[in-house]
Amino acid sequence: MTDDLDPLSNFRGLAAFSRTAPYRYFQDRLRRPHWEMAANVLGKARRVLATDPAKASAYVDTALRLPYDEIEEQEPAALEAHLMLYSLVSDVAEESEQGDPAWLDAAIEVMEASDPAGRAEMRVVLDVIGHDYKLPATELRTLRDAIARVEPGPTLHDDDFPADQLKERIMAVLELCQRYDDTLEEYYR
Repeated sequence: MTDDLDPLSNFRGLAAFSRTAPYRYFQDRLRRPHWEMAANVLGKARRVLATDPAKASAYVDTALRLPYDEIEEQEPAALEAHLMLYSLVSDVAEESEQGDPAWLDAAIEVMEASDPAGRAEMRVVLDVIGHDYKLPATELRTLRDAIARVEPGPTLHDDDFPADQLKERIMAVLELCQRYDDTLEEYYR
């Protein structure tokens, strides 16, 4: 019973029978602080974007100074910005009442009103949601029709951008998140 309370009990058993060095089991955890820092700093940027764009830009600069992840072959700030948009839209979709397409209508409205970069980012988010979630048939049809009208383009999730374009793209995604929040708020008034 005391083994359940010992946080190292699994590690001790694993180390006793393993030929792999113990630090290899924690290698992923040693990388994670950069990803968590990127998420934290980009969250701050998102919160101040509407009131202080210069401060939001400075936060993005901070996130971009984090080390490149050689294993994931990604800039932590780029992937975290993508995940921020994905999490925002997918969380609203999950929390929506059955038959309430406001989450999707708002996402489509924001996507269609965006520049090509914003359209590409929202398109890939909606595409993933369409594949990963069991949506009602009408919502799925609406989602697929909206995706079909938008040209695929490079995204933070799949592509590498030069440093100057990367910052612009991350700022565009933060603005996309803000517009989605604002549009959703209008739908629920």
